[in-house]
Amino acid sequence: MQNEKANRRKKKLADRQRREKERSASLARRAEFPEFVFDDRHADQEFADVVRSAVKKFDFAELPSIEQTTYKVMRKEGAAIAMAKLRLAMAAVRADQPDNTYAQLGDIAWMLTTGERVFAHIPEADRQRFFPQNDYRILPHQDRIVVQCSSLLRGRTSKGSVWYSRFRPTVQFGDRKYVVAFTREVLVRLQSRFLGNRMSYAALGDVYGFLELCRHFEPCQVWGDGERRNERVEAVTFFEDVSQERYWNHRYVGAVLGAGYDPANGKPYYRVGYCPVALDGEFAVAKTFIPPGFVKTPEYEAICRASLSPWEKKRLQEMARDEMTLLRLMDEDDFSAVRCYHASVPQVVQSHEEWYFSYEVWSSPRKVDNV
Repeated sequence: MQNEKANRRKKKLADRQRREKERSASLARRAEFPEFVFDDRHADQEFADVVRSAVKKFDFAELPSIEQTTYKVMRKEGAAIAMAKLRLAMAAVRADQPDNTYAQLGDIAWMLTTGERVFAHIPEADRQRFFPQNDYRILPHQDRIVVQCSSLLRGRTSKGSVWYSRFRPTVQFGDRKYVVAFTREVLVRLQSRFLGNRMSYAALGDVYGFLELCRHFEPCQVWGDGERRNERVEAVTFFEDVSQERYWNHRYVGAVLGAGYDPANGKPYYRVGYCPVALDGEFAVAKTFIPPGFVKTPEYEAICRASLSPWEKKRLQEMARDEMTLLRLMDEDDFSAVRCYHASVPQVVQSHEEWYFSYEVWSSPRKVDNV
């Protein structure tokens, strides 16, 4: 009996020592890396709590060794010095390995990898519920990592709930301006248009960036549905910024404008598509989303009128019934359809105006929560 009690005491003592050792090791690792702080001033609190829980599960040991090293430098010397050292390392690798992807994008991948690891800890049910109308960003700031959460605002119309940017972008019909808003169904369709069936931290950030920051919506008309199928109805068309040469979408510029592209003519933007709208109170509510070239769009009308071979015309008309076709063509770097549309309805345009709001740069101390 006494031996059993002694053994239990030894076991408890050993367990306590093991836990203390693990805790000490954990604290030592945390001292090596930046701490996370939380900025959720523009976020739905329920969403922010989900992200906070995911961040608590994050482990720096999950990261590639070069990114762990960069974070250790950041902890000791600050984000600016860490970024400078990473870029010097990238330049050295590019000199020997010009095709090395990380050497081209390592300073971007550093933050993306962390964001993806946090995303992996968000339950699937919460992903389906909260995206794409919410987003979080991983931002280095001095010796800390800021997790900045933001959410679209939710409004009410005669038909139900809608979501819109806190910047309240407007579009004008007649002599009145309306705040552009989206139903949940349209948000999901836009996400599908941008991502296909893929969900990732980086891709969802791109979708949210459009929903929150796009400030330029052009009024237009497309063919209607149902009782209005033989009428043109009010719609908005909108564009994505494709000016950054380091990003994949910049390929639209060379593939569509080619030698005709002159940076002096302004920043390039690619036409994302069209949304028929219902004018409801203060809102122009997007009812659905139609990619360029689909039935009811100006591009489709142009295709039907164009002098194309029967095979090419049939190919483009079949694309108008398959929402994933354009994504597949982009995956294959086949811009032939986009160039065909561009001949009648410009798909890449240039402007000296900024068609997107800028993300707020987290640069000054403010009240935040430690994670």
